Amino acid sequence: MSDARTPRIPTVDLRPWLSGDPDARARIARTVDDALRTAGFLLVTGHGVDPSLRTRIRVAARAFFTLPAETKQRYAARVGGRGWLGPGAEANGYSEGTETPPDLKESLTFATHEPFEDPETNAEWYAPNVWPAEAPELREPCEEYLAEMAGLEDRLLTLLGEALGLEPDFFTKHMTHPTYGFNINWYPGTEVTGDPAPASSASARTPTSARSRSSTARPARAVSRCTRTTAAGRTRPSTRRRSPSTSAI
Repeated sequence: MSDARTPRIPTVDLRPWLSGDPDARARIARTVDDALRTAGFLLVTGHGVDPSLRTRIRVAARAFFTLPAETKQRYAARVGGRGWLGPGAEANGYSEGTETPPDLKESLTFATHEPFEDPETNAEWYAPNVWPAEAPELREPCEEYLAEMAGLEDRLLTLLGEALGLEPDFFTKHMTHPTYGFNINWYPGTEVTGDPAPASSASARTPTSARSRSSTARPARAVSRCTRTTAAGRTRPSTRRRSPSTSAI
């Protein structure tokens, strides 16, 4: 029997909102407002993103992550850059002030590429993506996924604006030149790592991980995440301000 004190995360079907019917949109806006006032979180369904897109990404990503380490090293990037981060490159638990072992996961990181005229800004925020030659099927679905998540997030921000009784573009007008990124995380199973040390892998909830899972009892798997950030109203994004993260696993 479930504990009555266990919080329930509301689920919101976006199809009535996307239908364009004013009454349906108003009803969904009220539902979202209530969900965020009570639970503080919500899950959305009916968002219109084809599930096969995530499947294509997983298949292509698996082809890369199972390559020899020396091959993946050709695409190595610094933390915050674009490319491959090997095991131990990050320790996300530190972002919460918790001393933890380095993460067991590997990551492929991509992001938007809509540069400004300022080379310094572009170097930090709009560097070109690195696409592994050994996984040629990866680029097309990843770029499509980035575009789908950006569009979905704009729709969600419009919905949040209406839920708050604001103008429809109250949030989206600050997203005309955002920075948003896309991580594919590869979590090794215990058949690869052995029994992990306590608190290993990525932390469960950090600013850098909208949803992360440890595969301590499962085979290795790929997890995709898209996070969009913006410096609202700035022509140079000197500070990161995150809009709600949009994830698919």
